[in-house]
Amino acid sequence: MRLAGVLLDPRYGRTRDKKRMMFVQLEDLTGSVELVVFPRELTFYGPYLGSGAQVLVAGAVDLSDDGHRTVVVEKVRPLIEPCHRDKEKPGSRKDCHNKPQTMSLDTIHIKTSRHSPMVQVNQ
Repeated sequence: MRLAGVLLDPRYGRTRDKKRMMFVQLEDLTGSVELVVFPRELTFYGPYLGSGAQVLVAGAVDLSDDGHRTVVVEKVRPLIEPCHRDKEKPGSRKDCHNKPQTMSLDTIHIKTSRHSPMVQVNQ
């Protein structure tokens, strides 16, 4: 499943192996859901997981016995892409094709079906 929104209220915890993990709320105009970020994903995507960050998250829904839903994070992508001028290859064009891009949450459309809601991001 893919979700887009703003990250709020990050909290840290420990796994059984004493490795650092994160719990954070992802909120959009329709509600919020708790994300669980395990150590491997936290190491890789940690820079994108600050409070107030606008992100697109891919993950799996975990339903507990008491009915509490969380999303276990598999991938995170910022909705605002940085410009990578300093990473251009020698001899490439001087203008940056990956200019900073701001994506409004207005461009995100949620389609619901009987099976699960889908989020569509128009770019």
